[in-house]
Amino acid sequence: MEIELPLSETDIDILKALESEGAKTSTRDLSKMLNIPDRTIRYRLNRMREKHILYPPMVLTYERKLGLAEKLLFLRSVPNKEAELKDVLDKIPIFYHYASTYGRFDGFVVYAMFPIAVSHMITRLTQEMKEAGLIKDCYEFDLIDYLRKGADIDTFLSENTWTWQTWYDEIGEVLENGEKLELKFEEFPQVVNFDFKDIQIIMNMIENAEITLKELSELLDLSQPQVHKRIKNLEDNGIIRGYKPSFSPIKDGSQINIVFTSHEHAKEILCAFYRLPFYLTVSMETRNHYFISLSIPSSDTDQFLQGINSLKQYADELFVQTVFCGTSKGQIHLLSTYNEEAKQWDIPVSAYIELIQQSTKGERVR
Repeated sequence: MEIELPLSETDIDILKALESEGAKTSTRDLSKMLNIPDRTIRYRLNRMREKHILYPPMVLTYERKLGLAEKLLFLRSVPNKEAELKDVLDKIPIFYHYASTYGRFDGFVVYAMFPIAVSHMITRLTQEMKEAGLIKDCYEFDLIDYLRKGADIDTFLSENTWTWQTWYDEIGEVLENGEKLELKFEEFPQVVNFDFKDIQIIMNMIENAEITLKELSELLDLSQPQVHKRIKNLEDNGIIRGYKPSFSPIKDGSQINIVFTSHEHAKEILCAFYRLPFYLTVSMETRNHYFISLSIPSSDTDQFLQGINSLKQYADELFVQTVFCGTSKGQIHLLSTYNEEAKQWDIPVSAYIELIQQSTKGERVR
């Protein structure tokens, strides 16, 4: 899994510093920390981004504390209705990301964001899709909390000796001896106090994680100390989780989703996945029910599934979905639905139902 562009010692030091300090660490701070000229760091960062080894930083947000819930949907589609289903997914804004998927559910994997106060919304919409003949079945997963782990830089260096057998051995070790790693999830997160200015700050930071306090203050008509105080409050309340770099040098990758339930070995199975050197996201519905998304080299799918087979015996349920061709709208447009005067999220459920019903009449969804 050695990457195409060899990394110098300086590149490695920069990547590790970003991973430990956060993606918003300035080149000036990196220069002082690593004793490397500022211009050298800028050059190295630009070079790694041009080669798609390092992607621009992103803000990790937790919208549930703003009153917005998230669900993951696996839709088993009807083969001759996939065009109509895609049209519906395109036109309904709360479906902010979807992709083709194959596995237990052949069809689409969909991420949906909606007000917690309207918890029945997604089930109502998927029921309408069934009645419209767009889907045969739907699996819903509540994304209560999540963690993200960056790719292990050392694994992609030429002198590294990691192989899939390394992972198989680690799976056996973790399942036999347990694991000290503590993955901290909020099982019962609470909505915190916020206002429309906070929403605007989050929207701008999602759109551009490198935006400065000065730029935000000018956009929002706030002083820089006011903006700084609000961002600090959003961080302290866990709405802004951090600023992560995206080091993911896999050129030809396969996106894999795994859902599992285990009442006795959930922690060990999670830790086994965490031992993988790839960038991955772990989402929790309950302490026994998890969703994992990661990208692995396409040529290594069989080796990965071999490890999955050894984990299955420790799970009450475990299935794997391969994901292709994603379409993302992002969540900024959903954050803009906050009604400042009413202090609530305005999502027109009835309009979405009408869109689905129109699709059954042969009308093009508008």
